[in-house]
Amino acid sequence: MFGIKIKFEKSPKEEKKAGIEEGLVSGEAEAGKITPKVAFEETAEQKKLGQAWGKIVKWVLYLLVFLTPIFFLPWGVSPVAQNKQFLATALIAIAFIVWLAKTIASGKLVWPKTPVNIAVWFLVIVWAISSFLSMSKYRSIGLVGLEADSLLNIIKYALAFFLVAATFRQSSRQAFGDRGEEKKGEENKIVYAFLSSVAVLAIFTGLTLANINFLPWDFTKTIDFNTVGTTNALALFLGAGLMLAVGIMTSNDSEIRDSQEKINKKGALVKWGICSLAIIIAIELVLINFNFVWWSLIGAMLFFSAYVFAREAQAVRGGAKQAPRIQKLIFPLVVLGVSVILLLVRTPVFFQFSQEVRPTNQATYDISKEVLKSGGIATDLFGSGPGTFTFDYGLYRGPVNNQNAIEKLFWGVRFNQGFSFASTALATAGVLGVLALALLILSFLWQVFRKSDLLSEAPSTGASTELSRMSSGQ
Repeated sequence: MFGIKIKFEKSPKEEKKAGIEEGLVSGEAEAGKITPKVAFEETAEQKKLGQAWGKIVKWVLYLLVFLTPIFFLPWGVSPVAQNKQFLATALIAIAFIVWLAKTIASGKLVWPKTPVNIAVWFLVIVWAISSFLSMSKYRSIGLVGLEADSLLNIIKYALAFFLVAATFRQSSRQAFGDRGEEKKGEENKIVYAFLSSVAVLAIFTGLTLANINFLPWDFTKTIDFNTVGTTNALALFLGAGLMLAVGIMTSNDSEIRDSQEKINKKGALVKWGICSLAIIIAIELVLINFNFVWWSLIGAMLFFSAYVFAREAQAVRGGAKQAPRIQKLIFPLVVLGVSVILLLVRTPVFFQFSQEVRPTNQATYDISKEVLKSGGIATDLFGSGPGTFTFDYGLYRGPVNNQNAIEKLFWGVRFNQGFSFASTALATAGVLGVLALALLILSFLWQVFRKSDLLSEAPSTGASTELSRMSSGQ
C-alpha cells in the first residue's frame, strides 16, 4: 500500500519554535489513525512525478489568471459572464484533478495553515448551510441561473485560492529550500500573468474608446462592450491593475525578479513596460471617471507612499550605503494627486456610457431588515439563501408612492443584487454570512499590516500579491 504524508504548513516564525507535525497514513495502519512525526522519504521516481504534475498545475493556474478577465464567446444568453464562468470552472477543475494526481504520485499532501485559510473555510461552510436552508435551493447552490454568489461559485473561488496556496508554497520550497526566501519568483509569474491580461484588456479598451472595432459580432459594436462586464466593473478591474503596477514600481528591484543578472538584462524593459501600462490605464480611467475607483486609488496610493517612506527611512537608519530612493514616490504621489483632483473637480463627459442602475444602500438595508424579520433564528443567521435577492426585492421593496422619480421608473425591475455584494449578503446569507466576509477581510488586512511583513518585505507587488503570500503562510 502507498502512504501519503500529511503536512500542515506553518509560518516561518512558528516553524522556528516547533517542528511541523507530520503523519503517515498507511493502508496497513489503523483506519483514520495519524502517527505524528513519522519519517517519510520521497523516492526519486515519486519526486520526479510530483514535479512534473506540479508544473502542469502551475501552467493551468497561469492560464486561469491570464484568460479569465479577457475570455468570452459569441454564444449563449450572456456571452461574457456565462462563458467566462464556464472557462474558470473548467480550468479550476483541471487544476484540481492534476493536483490530486500530483499528490498521489509524490505521496505527499502539503496544506498551508494560516488564519486566512480558516476564514475561507468558514465562509464556505456558512454559504453551504445558507444554501441548503434557502427558499430556492437550486438557485442558491448554483444549478439555476448565473448568480455570482451561488454556493458552487464560492466553492470554485475557494478551491482556486487553495490551489494557488498549496502549489506555489510547495514548489517554491522545493526550488529554494525550507526558508522560502526566493519564493517571490514563483508568485511574480502569476502577477505578470495578471498584468499581461490587464495589458490586453487596456489595449482593447483603448481601441474601443477610439471607435476602432475589429470584432464581427453585433453585441461588440457598442462603446460599452468589454470583456469584464459593465463599464464600472471595467473601471474597477483597470484600477486594480494600476494599483498592482504602482506596487511593482515602488518595490525593491531585487524583489521583482529572481536574480541580479535578470535585473541587469531585463529590469529596464520591464519597468518601461509597466510604466507605459500604468499611463494607458490612468488615461482610460479618466475617460470612464468612476468615483469609487478614485477613492480606492487614494487609499492604495497613501499606503504605497507610507510604505516607501518607511522603507527608505529604515534603510537610512540602518546605515545603507546607497542614497534614499525618493524617486520611488513619484508614481504613487502622481496617481494620488490625479485621483484627488478628479474627485474635487467636475470634469467634462467624454463618452456617453450606459448608466448602471441598482438599489440604493438604504433600500438594500431596508430589504435586508425585512428579510431577517420574516423568519426565525435560521433566517437571522443564514438569510434567505445565496442568489435569492431578486425574490427578496420583489417581496420587500418599498411602496411605489414612497419612491423618487428614478426609483419609480425602475420600481418594476427585479434586481438580482443590492447596492453591493456585502450589503446584499446581509439579506441572502444572514448575520453569519456578513461575519464570515468580515472575518475574511480582517484576516487579509491583518496579514498585510503585520509589522514584521510591512517593514521587512515589500508589498511587491504590493497588497495585490499579498493574497498569494498570505495564503501560502508568509
